[in-house]
Amino acid sequence: MINTHWHFDHTGGNENMGKADVIIVAHDQVRERMSHDNFIKAFNKKVPTSPKVALPVITFNDEVTFHLNNQEIQVIHQDNSHTDGDSIVFFKTANVVHMGELHAVPIIFFLR
Repeated sequence: MINTHWHFDHTGGNENMGKADVIIVAHDQVRERMSHDNFIKAFNKKVPTSPKVALPVITFNDEVTFHLNNQEIQVIHQDNSHTDGDSIVFFKTANVVHMGELHAVPIIFFLR
């Protein structure tokens, strides 16, 4: 499972997934944010530290590529986006891009 950023609406199911032994992947900053209390000013919402089982177990800095079920899947960090840990997921074989929460943010990137 790939978390595209750390906000509760994208990581809220991590605990159950972690308990089911699902491998959770995210940008380094997502794990960092989930590892301590946070506050989302726009929602006036406190976000508590996530339980250890909910934390991503594989993290990356710029990008990571998976070769799974005859798919090549690139996960690419997007600097200066919605959060400091946002990533897009590019399913190269299927030619599909999952933008996470970046739908309203202009993005310039090169897919290799």
